[in-house]
Formats: sequence, structure tokens, C-alpha cells
Amino acid sequence: MPLSNCKLSQRLYKKSSTLKTNKMINKLIKRIAGIFIILSVLLGMYVNPNFYWFTLFVGANLLQSSFTNWCLMEDILRKVFNVKD
Repeated sequence: MPLSNCKLSQRLYKKSSTLKTNKMINKLIKRIAGIFIILSVLLGMYVNPNFYWFTLFVGANLLQSSFTNWCLMEDILRKVFNVKD
């Protein structure tokens, strides 16, 4: 049974508003990941090569979050720092 126009428009509105609210937290996650990667590469170059493992960890988390739609940093931002969408 096809959805009526009203229900379809409500569904589309709900989906678009969810996308808009996630923009802020997604920007924060990208900024934090970029900062972590730059810092860990610089620390690996000038302090100790073992800091490259942290770069690998950040990259692996970004990769898995693209498949699972779950991000540890998102949970940390929401629960510990009370970041709202």
C-alpha cells in the first residue's frame, strides 16, 4: 500500500531534520580526528615512532564508523561533554 503524500512528506521532513541536526557533531568529529592525526604524526616524527599507532587507531575508527554508523567519539561528545545536535 503506497504512502499518502502527507505521510511521505512527514517522513522526508523527519529525515532531513535529522541530517541537519547531525551536522554540528559531524563537524566536531572531523575536526577532532584531524587534530589527533596531525598531532600523532608530529609526535611520531619528533618524539617517538610509537605515536604512529595512535594515527592508525584514529584511521581504523573512522573506517569502521563508515560501515557501522557508530562512532566512539560521538558517544564521548554526547555523554561526557553533553554536546547536543
